[in-house]
Amino acid sequence: MTGRPFVLAATVALCLGPLDLEAQTASQLLTQGVDAYRGLDYVAAEAFLRRSLETAGPEPDPSITARALSYLGASYVFRDLADSARAVFRRLVLHDARNRLDELVFPPQVTNLFDAVRDELKTVTIIVPPRAELRLGQDVLPVALYASSFHRTVVGIEAPDGRTARLLYRGPIRDSLLLDWDGFEASGGPMPDGFYRLAVSSAEASGDQAYSVGVTLQASLIRRDTLSHPEPPADSLYLPERTRPGRSWEALAGGVVVGTSVMLLPGALASEADLSSTRIAVGAAVSVAGVIGFFIQRPGQPLLENVRHNETVRQDWERAVRRIADENQLRRSDLRLAITTGVPSRAETQRP
Repeated sequence: MTGRPFVLAATVALCLGPLDLEAQTASQLLTQGVDAYRGLDYVAAEAFLRRSLETAGPEPDPSITARALSYLGASYVFRDLADSARAVFRRLVLHDARNRLDELVFPPQVTNLFDAVRDELKTVTIIVPPRAELRLGQDVLPVALYASSFHRTVVGIEAPDGRTARLLYRGPIRDSLLLDWDGFEASGGPMPDGFYRLAVSSAEASGDQAYSVGVTLQASLIRRDTLSHPEPPADSLYLPERTRPGRSWEALAGGVVVGTSVMLLPGALASEADLSSTRIAVGAAVSVAGVIGFFIQRPGQPLLENVRHNETVRQDWERAVRRIADENQLRRSDLRLAITTGVPSRAETQRP
């Protein structure tokens, strides 16, 4: 008797207020549906809850959807509409295999039917990050699978042509399973740019496939740009490493000319003056100095300071080349795979 006033109020609201239902949000309609259920007006509860699901939009709040389906299925149970209840509970499990009914809220006749439906279904819910950037060889993409019930499953990355580019798992799944993908295809190379599908096929005990769940993956391979090798040092940076030929000949010619002049000049100015041994010795000494200067600065004589300077210039350039080569090798090995995931899709295998 306690639910009679609410039953009448909900019935009046449904009959007289269709425009109000249109204006209400999914959350408001859910609240009214739950209140009607608790007031034992299961017909009104169905109307509110169905309208809540229809108003949710293309991207509904998962918690609102799960709660609306739970109470809608329970309403059908109490109206003795078992087939409708099973259909709603089936939808609840397919919405998210992690969904369960709270035994403190729903009585056994409701939870038992839900558990029976969940055990019959062989499907999984896939949870992957919406975006990820993998350093190939170091990072992995986590893939979490949640099963409706125990069954066998096959998990792989499918290429656009339908072939399995990488098999991730084949075997049983109970409640949940955590896998990872390193971004490589079966051949061992990085996954090329393109669109792929993370596909999970669930099989019944008979071996027949029950459901195939997939998530679109957009893969983009990121390569770091390499650095250009440094240009060889300009010629202007190098110093001459050997003496010029002109300097040695200048020393020889200068010494001979000066030495001869010392010996002959006085005789040219005063013919009666005799060439003394002293003048001859001085002139010879100057000439010998010119000869020595010729050999000291003879053509091709290395200039050691310049040689050391040029060697330093060359070694600096060679070290820069090696540094760039090492850096480029690191950059070539530092491959990254950017992954963007789509909305999961589900397909049921048609069986005769």
